[in-house]
Amino acid sequence: YALDGLNTELTALRGSASTPPRSTFEAQFQGAAGRSYRVQASSDLVRWQSLITTNLGAASFCQFTDPNLRRLPYRFYRVIPVP
Repeated sequence: YALDGLNTELTALRGSASTPPRSTFEAQFQGAAGRSYRVQASSDLVRWQSLITTNLGAASFCQFTDPNLRRLPYRFYRVIPVP
């Protein structure tokens, strides 16, 4: 897996992949409180699929899980702010 943490609004971005049989990816990020973000995934860095869109509360923290890691040989993730 790979994480795109180049967004300057994000203060923390980390992830971990579990081993089979579970084969999921879990990640968490911290951004600006009250701001909306979209988590996207891609297997080729060209086509991106939105996994979740979230509005960060006062804690400005989000955790997400991607259960589809098992089906794909490569998986990339990015977090982008929603205008």
